[in-house]
Amino acid sequence: MALTTRADAPADRLVGRSTLTALARIEARRLVRHPVLLAGVAATLVQETTLLWDTPTNRWANDAYSEMATWSFLIAATFIVATLAATRDREDTTAETFRAVAPSQRDRTVALLLAGLVPVALAAALSLSVAVLVVRAGGIPVGEARGTGLFRLSAAEIASPVAQTAAAFAAGVATARVTRSRAVGVVVGVVGSFFLVDGFWLWSWFPAAFLTPVSLAPRAAHALGSFPSREVLQQSPLLDLPDSYDPQFYAVQMEVARVGWHGVFLVGMTLLFAGLALARSSGTRWHPWRLVVAGGVVAAWGFAMQIWATHQSFAWFQVVG
Repeated sequence: MALTTRADAPADRLVGRSTLTALARIEARRLVRHPVLLAGVAATLVQETTLLWDTPTNRWANDAYSEMATWSFLIAATFIVATLAATRDREDTTAETFRAVAPSQRDRTVALLLAGLVPVALAAALSLSVAVLVVRAGGIPVGEARGTGLFRLSAAEIASPVAQTAAAFAAGVATARVTRSRAVGVVVGVVGSFFLVDGFWLWSWFPAAFLTPVSLAPRAAHALGSFPSREVLQQSPLLDLPDSYDPQFYAVQMEVARVGWHGVFLVGMTLLFAGLALARSSGTRWHPWRLVVAGGVVAAWGFAMQIWATHQSFAWFQVVG
C-alpha cells in the first residue's frame, strides 16, 4: 500500500459551531483594535459633538440635520476595514490561526461577517449618544431663520446609522471576495463615501434618493400660502421663503417613516452583500440562494415602501439631504 502525504482540500461546509465561534472572536478582536475603524469612530464623534455646539445658521434650511445625519467617516472606515480583513487570508498573516482547524474560505467569510457585529455595535452606541446629546441641546434646528423648528431624533433616525454600517461592512467583505484586491477596496471605500455622502446632490432625484446607501435628511415642502397668519408662521419651521419665482411660504414636514423604510432597504442590501460574499467564497459547491433571495425581497419591499411613505410634494430637485 502506497503512502501519500497529499492533503485533501477542505470540504465546502462549515466547521463545528465552537470552531466558528472561535474564529469569529479572533476576527472581532482584530476589528475592535483596528486603527482605521477607531479613527472613523473618533472622527464621527468629533463631527457630531462639534455640530451641536456650532449649529449652522442662515444657510440651507436643514443644514444642521443634514450634517447630523452624515456618517461618512464611520461608513468609509467600516467598508475599508471589512475589505482589509477579508483580504488578510495569507500564509504570512493568518496561517497560525487556520492551520490547526483547516477551515474553508467560506468558514472564514462566515466568521468575518459575524465579527461585523463589532462596527455595528459601535455605530449603535454612537447613534444613541448623539440622540442623547440632541435632547440635551434642545433639538436640531431645521428651517429658515424666520421660522426655525427644533427636532429630536426618532427611533428610525437613531437606527439608520446602524443599518448603514451593517450594509457597509457586508459590502466591504463582498468587494474583497469579488476583486481579491486591498487597493481596490480602499479606493472604492474612499471614493464611494465621497459620492454617496458629500456628493448628496447627485442622489436628489427619483429613484436615486431611495437607492442610495445613505439615508439623507428627507423633508416635504408643505405650502402655507402667500399670506399665512403669524400664529402659523410661529408654529411652522420654514423651508423656503417667498421670492420672485414663488410667492408662497413653505414649511418643513419631516418624513420619519421614509427613514424607517430606508433602513429596511439597507437590511435587504446587507443580506444581498453577505450572500454575494458567501457565494464567491464557496466555488461551485454551494450557493446561498436563500440568503440572496431573502435580501432581494426585503430590499425591494423597503424600496417600494419608501415610495409609498413619501409625501406627494417631496422636493425632488432641491437639497434632499
